[in-house]
Amino acid sequence: MRPLSDETSFKEKLDAMHTFPGPYMFKVIGDNTDDFQNQAVEAVKSVAPNAEPRVTNRESKEARHRSVTLEVEVESSQAVIDIYARLSEIEGIRFMF
Repeated sequence: MRPLSDETSFKEKLDAMHTFPGPYMFKVIGDNTDDFQNQAVEAVKSVAPNAEPRVTNRESKEARHRSVTLEVEVESSQAVIDIYARLSEIEGIRFMF
C-alpha cells in the first residue's frame, strides 16, 4: 500500500472533524487468511497498547477477501495516522477506510 500522501493535511482534517480522545472506526479489506483479523488487531495495539478494539468481520461472497472493522478509542489524530501506517504494512491488505 502507498503511504499517506499528505500527512499534515490529513492530520488537520482529522482534528477539524473529530474530537480526541474519542472513538475512531477503521475498516480494512484484505485477503481472507486465517490471521488477517489478528494482524489488524495487533497493528492497532502496537500503537495503542491499552486499546480494546471492538471488532467485526465479514467474508466476501466468494470467500477470497475479508473485511475487518475496528472501533478504537484513540488519543489523538497522530494515533489515527500511526494506526493507518501500521495497518498498511499487513501483507495482503487491499483497502483501508
